[in-house]
This record gives sequence, C-alpha cells and structure tokens, in this order.
Amino acid sequence: MEKNGTLERYRDLLVEKNQTMNLIRFKTKEELWKRHIMDSLLPFEYYNYNLSGRIADIGSGGGLPAIPLALSFPDARFDLIESISKKADFLKEVVEKLGLTNVCVSNSRVEDFAMKNRELFDFVTARALAPLKICLEYAAPLLKVGAKALFYKGPAVFDEYHDASRAIKMLSFVKGDFLNYSYEIDTEIYISYLSEFIKREKTSKKFPRNIGKAKKRPL
Repeated sequence: MEKNGTLERYRDLLVEKNQTMNLIRFKTKEELWKRHIMDSLLPFEYYNYNLSGRIADIGSGGGLPAIPLALSFPDARFDLIESISKKADFLKEVVEKLGLTNVCVSNSRVEDFAMKNRELFDFVTARALAPLKICLEYAAPLLKVGAKALFYKGPAVFDEYHDASRAIKMLSFVKGDFLNYSYEIDTEIYISYLSEFIKREKTSKKFPRNIGKAKKRPL
C-alpha cells in the first residue's frame, strides 16, 4: 500500500478508536486529516527537511506526529514513548495493522525511558505535549550531542521561547530554525511552527529528574 493509502488507513483507525477512547479532538474527517495528520508532515514537505537515524517521539498519544513521519521516512527508526497503557496498546495495534517495521512502542514514562536510553537519539519530536521548557527537559537526556529536538507549536511559540531561556541554557541547547507553515480549513487559516533546538553539550546526570518534577517545578 502506498503512503497516502496507508495514511488513510491510519486515519480510519483513529476515527474508530476515538469513539471509545479520547485520543484526539476533531469534528470531521477533513479536520483530522488536515489539522492533525497533514500538519505532522507539512513542515518536512515545505522545507524538504529530512529525518534519519533514531527518532524518539515523546507522549505519542494517538501516534501524531510519529506514525505519519514513520511512513514518510522508512529508513529512520522511531521509538514512540507513551505512558498511558491503553494508548500504547492502540499504537502497537496501529504498528501491526500498518506493517510498520521501523517503529517500536514503549509503554513508559519518558523519565524512565531516558534512564535506559541515554543520549542515543538523533532527533526527538513532540506535538501538543507541554510548554517548550518542559519539552526541552524531557528531550535533553535522550539526544546525542549535536542532535535536534523538534517541537510542533502555534504562534505562542515565541512567548514560550522567551520563557524557556533558563532551561535552554541549563540544558545546553541553542535555538535552531522556527519553520513556519500554514493551512486552511473551512476558510480559517492555521499558522504553525516546527521549532528546532540543537543540543551542544552532554546532559548533566541531574537529568532526567524524578518523574513529574519537570511539570511540577519547571526550570
């Protein structure tokens, strides 16, 4: 099955499961397709941005952006990190039904996963997860030196960036590109950014902190 056909199958699996589990919020199949599935791919298509090596997706939920990305970059290896068992089970079902041989699902808290997989990844992705400073703390111990964190954000990304200045310095990140892209649904224009951060030094052994600390006491 070619990529678009497989993406449509994935959309149908989301629609079916969303009837019994709160995976993602949408009103119509068109909204699910454009605002969530295609939104996961647009910045990479617009900017000819390539993913390779090992990618960790934090808080994968219903599989966005990781499942569309795994279909688009079949030579990359994706680790989907999801702490809620029912959501992780759904992701495993998707992987099996779509025949995704480059995807592994881990039912784990990101802090625990990072302790066992320290500085192994070339990219970390996250979408609709948390403010930047929290996302960066989750990502830092997973990334190799020189690797990149990629976070999907809306127009508030610039305020979040300002608020994350202390975390960026403590975690040895530097700002990369903020890739702007947009799309239209029912005459409404949605503006989004793929925010890029590059890790410059090895992460202190202080990170990851204990489970929940990043949210309760952000940097």
